[in-house]
Amino acid sequence: MKMKSIAKVSLLLGILATGVNTTTEKSVYAEKKPIVISENSKKLKAYYTQPSIEYKNVTGYISFIQPSIKFMNIIDGNSVNNLALIGKDKQHYHTGVHRNLNIFYVNEDKRFEGAKYSIGGITSANDKAVDLIAEARVIKADHIGEYDYDFFPFKIDKEAMSLKEIDFKLRKYLIDNYGLYGEMSTGKITVKKKYYGKYTFELDKKLQEDRMSDVINVTDIDRIEIKVRKA
Repeated sequence: MKMKSIAKVSLLLGILATGVNTTTEKSVYAEKKPIVISENSKKLKAYYTQPSIEYKNVTGYISFIQPSIKFMNIIDGNSVNNLALIGKDKQHYHTGVHRNLNIFYVNEDKRFEGAKYSIGGITSANDKAVDLIAEARVIKADHIGEYDYDFFPFKIDKEAMSLKEIDFKLRKYLIDNYGLYGEMSTGKITVKKKYYGKYTFELDKKLQEDRMSDVINVTDIDRIEIKVRKA
């Protein structure tokens, strides 16, 4: 073959090769769709990434704003934090003073007469030191099915924990480490007990207010299973 013919063939092959590469790159790029975050996910992320306060061995003072509305007040230095008593708490904590309490405090996204307040999260203070680890397994899934899994330790330093505290801490960890309310928008947390029963938390909605006062003995926790799913 003459040199001119060889040059033409080489040029043609080069153009074809470049065309194939360009097409492939465009195809790969086209498959990457931007993540659309729903308003619900934005609200949940804002709630579960806000600061929380852990009061240990504190005293609560009951106050009635109205006959049907009961609050517990916790004095923190020069400020007073309000805790709405709903569900089991409303029946359990009567008038007067209640001592030796642990309280997991998170501001709600609504106000009562302009004042911030938390709901639930009340347990008795420890009688002894606690240092336990519950294993949490995270399964990732999409519209096709499960595609990855991981484990992380969930630290426990109390004899009893409210569902409010367990739910908040687990979701905060999932947001920080597994893309919850970003790439992952739905799913479920299941806290399984050693002998029977379980607690479930749906990740596309906030924990119900009447469950924030429920309490679990930490020695009853067997394991934690979590599934996070892409939208």
